[in-house]
Parts: sequence; structure tokens; C-alpha cells
Amino acid sequence: MKSNRVVTIATSGAGLLGAALLLLACTYPAYQGGSITSTTAVSAPPSEPATVTIETSRTLVEENGPGVLVVAGGPLVVAVAVGLLLSVRGSWARAARVVAWGLTGLVLLVAMLGMLTIGPLILPIALALFIACSASGARPSPAPTSPEPHAPDPHPAA
Repeated sequence: MKSNRVVTIATSGAGLLGAALLLLACTYPAYQGGSITSTTAVSAPPSEPATVTIETSRTLVEENGPGVLVVAGGPLVVAVAVGLLLSVRGSWARAARVVAWGLTGLVLLVAMLGMLTIGPLILPIALALFIACSASGARPSPAPTSPEPHAPDPHPAA
């Protein structure tokens, strides 16, 4: 029963982190900049130019467009999917767990590929999903092998 609690906590944590990532992409000013313009006013002496400084900040979505929501929202969708897959019981449980591991590996791959950009924010989600898959016993096992034939016992019991 303890492993079910770990799975629930880990997938819930991954989901919350995914939701936070999506929220940050829409609200956090990730890009900041500024511009300085200098003009000479008509009524001012030429030695005193007027200077205007404009500070700007833009969110990830404002800078890169709404397509970035796919990248930012992907980990949330995967966290929900992994949580649902790990709750499957019965004859489909093994296949569901293999898919859960695959999705977890995909999130980890995206985190590694994006390590210089958004990857460090995705990595905790991938690690939470890894913990959930590990705790559920959802380890993909190798294909079953056929048993080796038995050699007859050279000393049969009388």
C-alpha cells in the first residue's frame, strides 16, 4: 500500500509542477529589455538633449507565440496520462505501465534536450514521474524466455 501512496504523491507533484510551468509561461516576465532614445528638443539648447528610457518585459508566450504552450503544457498532459496509466489494473496493467515508462522517458529526453532553455524547469517533473513509475513496480521486464530442457536424472530414486 505504501507504493500506491508514493505513486499518488509523485504523480500529483508532477501534475502540480506541470501546471505551475504552464502558469509561469503565461505570466512570468522571462524576457526583459529596454531602449534609450536621445533627441534634441526644439526649445532646448543643443547641449541638453532629451533622453527617454523605455523598459519592457514579455512573457514566454508573448515573446514566442502561443505555440510555446504545447511545450510548456506537455509535461502537465503527460503527468496526468502517467497517473492514469499507473492506476490501470487487470490484463492491461502491464501494457499501461510500459506506456507510462515510455512517456516518462520522453519527458526526460525533452528536459535533457532543452537544458539550456526550459529543460531545468521540466526536469523535476520528469524525476517525479520516474519515481512514480519506479514505485508502482512498473519496470518493463525482458521478454519471457522458454525454460531450458531438463536432462534426465542419471541416478533415479528407487
